[in-house]
Amino acid sequence: MRLSGMAAPGLLTVGGVAVIVGTFLPWVASGTAERSSYQVFEVIGRLGFAPDGPLGWAMRLWPIMPLLMVLAAAAAWFEYRVLAAAIGAVGAFYAGGVGFAVNQAPKEGLVRVLGAPLFTGVAAGLVLAGAVVEMAGVVRSDARSDALRS
Repeated sequence: MRLSGMAAPGLLTVGGVAVIVGTFLPWVASGTAERSSYQVFEVIGRLGFAPDGPLGWAMRLWPIMPLLMVLAAAAAWFEYRVLAAAIGAVGAFYAGGVGFAVNQAPKEGLVRVLGAPLFTGVAAGLVLAGAVVEMAGVVRSDARSDALRS
């Protein structure tokens, strides 16, 4: 793998690690208690506030999101470019969407939103950039193959 070919795996790895770290940082605070994303979604589910439909599924499946980050990075390093780009994009939109959505909640009140959702959303942007760079490499190598065949 050439140095230029390390950009996508690097972005997917660094971004994925940052996303995973972000999910464990405090997302909300109530009084003196701070809660990570996993604790927040667990409480919402236990209290019966988890909605049905896509949002409910997104909350219930949140614990597999780190697995998406790891799979995307591993696929990139083993040069499964399309798989890495697809999993990376899905994971980036998932983590980024949830992070940015939670970050939009009111900052004052009984429950305060902290900085981790924004951090997670920005880190997901790195993962998405890695997925885009990975797909650009696929398109570029396909174009080279077509040029060699003609």
